[in-house]
Amino acid sequence: MEFCYTEFNKFLEDQEIHAERTNVYSPEQNGISERFNYTAMDAVKAMLKDSGLGNCFWAEALLCFTYVWNRVCHKRQKKTPLELFGGRKPSVKHFKIFGTTAYVGVPRQTRSKLQMRSKKGIMVGYALQTRGYRIWIPSERRVVETINVTFNENEVRSGAVLDPKSKNLGYYPSYSETDSEKDYEISNRESIDEVKRR
Repeated sequence: MEFCYTEFNKFLEDQEIHAERTNVYSPEQNGISERFNYTAMDAVKAMLKDSGLGNCFWAEALLCFTYVWNRVCHKRQKKTPLELFGGRKPSVKHFKIFGTTAYVGVPRQTRSKLQMRSKKGIMVGYALQTRGYRIWIPSERRVVETINVTFNENEVRSGAVLDPKSKNLGYYPSYSETDSEKDYEISNRESIDEVKRR
């Protein structure tokens, strides 16, 4: 720990940064970082609510939020934090909505002839050390980092499918053969066969 502290102090000194320490249990002395913490946690709560994922994914949501935060402009600067730090404008073309349905490709070398070519998952962030995404695979109960992924941003995270033809963007339930009839609320007295045909 002492090594990290010494190294950090040397970094601050080299960058001509004056660090001000705060007193214990007095967060009001560090208003800027406290404001960021509130902003970040509000965003995390909204992301979890919108995605339908449980609170156990709060750390993934926080990583995703900070990844995006560092790549967009803010009020005070005309540049993104990464641009200020690295001198180059970051791309945002790869941004996806947190909680979007994702299909992770299974490499031909690792799958059997009868195995599906992809696994269904949920996008929970961006890869930490490489280009790619962090995908939660519910069937395996694990997060994988991959670039071999296809997204369906029209599928609402609650399991319903957004109907792009509808003027009011109404939601219709999706159906898979593994789902049981009792898992659906079928509106307008539709039969389960009518829901399957959608």
